[in-house]
Amino acid sequence: MVQNRHGQGPNHAKRRARRPNRESWPWLWAVIALWLGAAPLLAQTDPLNQWTQRNPLPMGDEAAIAYGDGQFVAVGSAILTSPDGVTWTERNSGTTDDLFAVAYGNGQFVAVGGSGLGGSGTILTSPDGVAWTSHNPGTRGLNAVGYGGGQFVAVGGLGTILTSPDGAAWVGRWTGATDQFTGVTYGNSQFVVVGAGGTILQSGTLATATVAVRALLSGHTLQLSVGTRAGPTYVLQYKNSLADPTWTDLGSQPGDGSPAAFSDDTTAHPARFYRIRVE
Repeated sequence: MVQNRHGQGPNHAKRRARRPNRESWPWLWAVIALWLGAAPLLAQTDPLNQWTQRNPLPMGDEAAIAYGDGQFVAVGSAILTSPDGVTWTERNSGTTDDLFAVAYGNGQFVAVGGSGLGGSGTILTSPDGVAWTSHNPGTRGLNAVGYGGGQFVAVGGLGTILTSPDGAAWVGRWTGATDQFTGVTYGNSQFVVVGAGGTILQSGTLATATVAVRALLSGHTLQLSVGTRAGPTYVLQYKNSLADPTWTDLGSQPGDGSPAAFSDDTTAHPARFYRIRVE
């Protein structure tokens, strides 16, 4: 029998050669350890994986929510407002009708609903989510509302489509449809409405607003004059560098047909980029 220099036979040597051990694959163990250690961290750092239940008041069901002018507004069988999503306050809406949708635009919250199945429609407006004004649309119940291009659009039963620049004065639009419309949104200069039976309606293209801007630098103060039209809200935004990922709001004014004045102190910011957003 032939033995190796350690006094062991050949079969024993072969068995040792085939036996894996942790030292044979140090990089594999390191990768596994790194992955197992990183997986919980990845889950924890994604804010969309972190939700906290808020139920501050034993109110009825809330059907919709919108944000504008520093306030969240939730509507349903009651109206609740919150500046931060944590602390909520019930507001007096002045109506006992259920509210199904809310939108914000042109300095106004607009909530819509109705008095029940087959009942009349309800429209409420508020500049701050606190004090509300009721408007009678003269239609069946309304299910949804959206804002864009300087217009609110509310939709509901029997093919109802209403439009308004301010939420107070509404115009009925004829489509030829008699379906129950349940949703509306704005994008790409158009409104799209959806409803029962697979109905989808698309509006015509709204005209793109042309904004006239005059700029004057007086000392360290930049003064901007922005031409407006009634309806939209004009928001001045800035970046200190075009590489910044987002624009920051500097101020906003509702359009009324007259020039809107904005100003910015540039003492600490010798280079700054501006734009006007029309809502």
